Amino acid sequence: MDYDEIKKQLEKWEREQYQAYCKAQEDAKALQRARVAEHLLLSLTPGGSEFVDDPGHCSHWIRERLNGTVEQVKRRKDAEQRVEQLERLLRLTIETIDDDAPGPGTTEKDLLRQIRAAISVGNEEA
Repeated sequence: MDYDEIKKQLEKWEREQYQAYCKAQEDAKALQRARVAEHLLLSLTPGGSEFVDDPGHCSHWIRERLNGTVEQVKRRKDAEQRVEQLERLLRLTIETIDDDAPGPGTTEKDLLRQIRAAISVGNEEA
């Protein structure tokens, strides 16, 4: 074996060692990211023993909670829309009743005035 062949083999070995080192560094970073991700996932759960070392169970639990939250938001928006619709209907009803016109007795008119006042107080706060 002459000097050039030895030099080539040494350079090849150095490249392989460097590539192995780079791969090991990438693997170490990936492992660290995985550990951090698992820790973050576990931190979103109640922390019972059923969640330890089971990222699948953690993600399922979190997904179920998020789905429940989305459903609650939908129900709240529906309820708010119904309340707005009822307020519009009440306003329309109140506006169509003329205090001087024959119709509901004093008791009903007083009730309608109270409803009108309650709706206007709610709108002042918004």
